[in-house]
Amino acid sequence: MTACIMPCYATHKMQISSRARGITTCLLLLAATAALPSFVSRVNDEANTHSPSTPELIELFRLGDGENGDGVLFYGGIGELVAVDRTGRIFISEWQDPTIHVFAPTGDLVTTIGQKGRGPGEFQWLESLHAGPGDTLYVFDSILGRLSAFEPHSLDLAYDFTVSRDGRKEPSWLIGVLDTGFLLAYEIPISPGESPEGRRSHVMQVDWTGQVFPPPLHVLPASDWLVSAEGEARFARPMPFGRDPIFRLGPDDNLYSGWTESVDIVVTAPGGMQTGRITHTLPPVPLTRKEFERNLELHGWPAKSRNRILDQDLPATRPVYETFVVDDDGRLWLKVTTPSIEDTTAEWLILDAESRLLGQIHLPVTTNLRVIRGNRAYAEERGDVPSLVVYQVQE
Repeated sequence: MTACIMPCYATHKMQISSRARGITTCLLLLAATAALPSFVSRVNDEANTHSPSTPELIELFRLGDGENGDGVLFYGGIGELVAVDRTGRIFISEWQDPTIHVFAPTGDLVTTIGQKGRGPGEFQWLESLHAGPGDTLYVFDSILGRLSAFEPHSLDLAYDFTVSRDGRKEPSWLIGVLDTGFLLAYEIPISPGESPEGRRSHVMQVDWTGQVFPPPLHVLPASDWLVSAEGEARFARPMPFGRDPIFRLGPDDNLYSGWTESVDIVVTAPGGMQTGRITHTLPPVPLTRKEFERNLELHGWPAKSRNRILDQDLPATRPVYETFVVDDDGRLWLKVTTPSIEDTTAEWLILDAESRLLGQIHLPVTTNLRVIRGNRAYAEERGDVPSLVVYQVQE
């Protein structure tokens, strides 16, 4: 059984990075997926005309649902707080509890890292986890603006540092680790009463001491936000059905950058040169006023605020896709936006570097693939109890 997640929303400070969209709008999906059938994903063989083999996902086990005897229960959203090192160790955390759980490749709980706090090895708000080239675990805390590194064998804290700002732009999340340092997304925080127009997400290189150095490797529009006007009830929240920037670090340290308005993924080498582009045409998905209103209602917006928002210029369509991941072969696994919020399954396209469609798989709409490494795929499931599903990838 699988399940996909539209990330949940949480606020941790008045000035909020648009990265917070990674934890919004899961409530609409929970009701539609309360009774999903148990199945493994299937590949559309007819579309697979360019690949010698077609991937199939076979579920191996789940983590965090309390069923495998490890005693671990994830009560909050996992989001993208998943990392896997070269040995197959799995690192998972959740938005509500800044503790990292470490699992063996077999699914056995090995240990935990960190706790709530501001001291060395402690966290306030975990934003990103990444396993580096040497299996060092890197953790970025967006409230503290601090990046912590943990030894690959002992998992003891090796060092930490505060990541520098770039003018008004603050480090928002860690994209990946290079041999020369780090890639982080930088944005100008948004506050109630401020216009969200013209905001951008900048991919910046940061050295091993936390110093940022320009120019950006890539720039995309920042996530769409709803922001109160001056004099109104104060709020700043991600726009329901808004567009988002997606950045992934793939093979050979290539950066994959996409904006969910269309499938047009730019591939950038570490030196900043564009080396490729992956495109695919998808039809626009209409968005009705009724769907927008229902989303606001389910997220607890007061009637007065809902009416003000519905009087604004709202998007006429949804994003054409929700997210993507890149596997070790540079293939793109992209989750297509479902035609209706009532749908219980979602389609994932598998595209190669030449934009050829290799195949399609279908997963429950409450499942998001987060990492594909070697012959395994790791997906967040948002059900009654959030969990991480580990699959075998069969070619």
